Amino acid sequence: FGELHSNNDPRLDALPAQDYLLFVGDITQDKGIHVLLRAYESIRDAPPLVLIGRQGPDAPSKLPHNVIALGSLPHEAVIEARRRCLVAVVPSLVHETFGLVALEAMAMSKPVIASRIGGLVDVVVHGETGYLVPPGDPQALRAAILQLLEHADLRQLMGQAARRRAGEFRVSVIVPRIERVYEQALGNGTSL
Repeated sequence: FGELHSNNDPRLDALPAQDYLLFVGDITQDKGIHVLLRAYESIRDAPPLVLIGRQGPDAPSKLPHNVIALGSLPHEAVIEARRRCLVAVVPSLVHETFGLVALEAMAMSKPVIASRIGGLVDVVVHGETGYLVPPGDPQALRAAILQLLEHADLRQLMGQAARRRAGEFRVSVIVPRIERVYEQALGNGTSL
């Protein structure tokens, strides 16, 4: 997942100095950006929300107060933005094949709030590494965000659990498991 402890990309200067929420992905309706913005607007005194990603044709033309859109950034800069954030939010409305965006945030010890859909449910453990919420539900998303904003100790515990969980997806862990499945299949005379 790559860890960076410093990044000199000048675009990172636009990140808030204080705590912030982070969304990484295409700024499109299918990635849940409209749901996230509805949830965010309803949170009183919320920290800034940073959006990193390409603007889609259905991206909102106007962003709420305290929302910072940085556009696309190089991967190293995105990793650094994740390292600095409080919580990562992945409110996708489509079946993600794998929750890499969530996993990369988890590798930075960040709790993740994600939609209970597709591959995200295989990565985020509800109540342990973050929260899974119904896709398209701004009220549930708002409640999960508030829970983590209001409880720093919970955020820290979930962040630690998230980092451990991300470690379960490292190549050195996954490849031997896949090799064992192949060995078992071949040993049983099963054709692949």
